[in-house]
Amino acid sequence: MRPSLLWTACLLAAATSLPITAAEKRDADEEAWIAARDAGATAGFKAYLKEFPKGRHAAAARVKLAILGDASGAQPATSNAATTAPAKSVVPKATAVTRPHLPFELSDDVWNAIEKSDLVRATYPRKTIEIAYTDVTDSDFAKLHVQTNQVVNKRIVPLPDAQGYQEVEQRQEISWTNSNGGRGAPQTTSSRNYFLGGILDLGAVNAEGGAIGRLSKIHEIQGSLYPLHVGAEISLRYDYEYVQNHDYNSSVATKCRIIAKVAASTLSPQLPGDAWQLSCQTTTVMNGKTNEAASDKQYIVGDWGVTYHQLGILDLTKKTMVVPDGRYQYKFMTSMHTIDGYRITARD
Repeated sequence: MRPSLLWTACLLAAATSLPITAAEKRDADEEAWIAARDAGATAGFKAYLKEFPKGRHAAAARVKLAILGDASGAQPATSNAATTAPAKSVVPKATAVTRPHLPFELSDDVWNAIEKSDLVRATYPRKTIEIAYTDVTDSDFAKLHVQTNQVVNKRIVPLPDAQGYQEVEQRQEISWTNSNGGRGAPQTTSSRNYFLGGILDLGAVNAEGGAIGRLSKIHEIQGSLYPLHVGAEISLRYDYEYVQNHDYNSSVATKCRIIAKVAASTLSPQLPGDAWQLSCQTTTVMNGKTNEAASDKQYIVGDWGVTYHQLGILDLTKKTMVVPDGRYQYKFMTSMHTIDGYRITARD
């Protein structure tokens, strides 16, 4: 399975309703966007932005131009200090930039782009986070009731040889029983993902150390979310190679901005300190198909330097991440999931 791209939970926010007097203009906006999108060329997106610089799809058009390598659709500068990204000078500079030891190769071009960025020079919390839980799934197949037990252990560990890099290791032991007396022997799987700043997915390996996927090219790294503060922004454009099946190779353009600070306990009683809410927009091109995603439901847990997405589980019914408190249940299609004993441990 393709390693998760942390920022694919991101936005292109749904447009607010326009007044009825603007209905005609709204229709023209939509028709212009459909024409530009179907053409899929820079000229079409530029034409859309020229006619509708603040249109419903202006953000998407700029992302499309960025993916196509044309920066002329960039958002015009604004004099409003509340919405202007902070100057790069606020990002603390490390005395040296060190490449971590990874179990796969990245090109010198990728490393050079990383080493020139503010993302690699920011200061991050260095916490080791351990997560453990059991996911019990009850399902009915034909005349059999099947119960599957999945014991999950996850560790998020800062790499010791370089600032800001993380290894996310996940191990799963899966077994099953059915109402006819059948029983499946426990099977163990594991994988390790590597991130810079909890944001940029560098790649992943399987239990045997074989590469699953890796970052193949960086087109842009602008800004950093650290030090954490409202208004901090980051913009990324990169290509990701899926080593075992090139059908999953993808180009990603994503932009995230911190929009609020909340008590982390409002997300889960297990989380300390503050959490920083992100508004993100992402466009992913895979196998010739374009997917646009938008979200303002992502958070960074400030005391730990990890994201809510890394800590939680995906509730398939609500299509959202949750950090369960002890026991948690939800029904997905014909199965019932029970999350037992969910606990998070943090240490220096």
